[in-house]
Amino acid sequence: MDDIYQAEKRLERLKEVLKEKKNGDLALEFLEHLRTKGLSTIRLVKYASTLRRILDVLDIRNASKEDVKKFILEINSSGYKAWTRQGFCVVTKKLFQWIEYSDTTKKYAVS
Repeated sequence: MDDIYQAEKRLERLKEVLKEKKNGDLALEFLEHLRTKGLSTIRLVKYASTLRRILDVLDIRNASKEDVKKFILEINSSGYKAWTRQGFCVVTKKLFQWIEYSDTTKKYAVS
């Protein structure tokens, strides 16, 4: 089937961008974890795009719970549409869940 969204190409470009960022290696490991969980390529593109923005603001290796809360508060009070804000929250939650527990399942809920 044709990839009308060119998801593979977009994902590879985003991976190159992530590779150059601080903690990009960790973000790439997270994306590989999500791939093993069976996420589609287009969903991985969404995660990678959001991760790019998260890495611009947070030092994900050393971020405290307060840093993450402040980031989420900034996102929620920004001009982003509701679905974009929700996407940031989901990706941020899953990322830090994975960093803390090496998994993203619901049994490791992050509060």
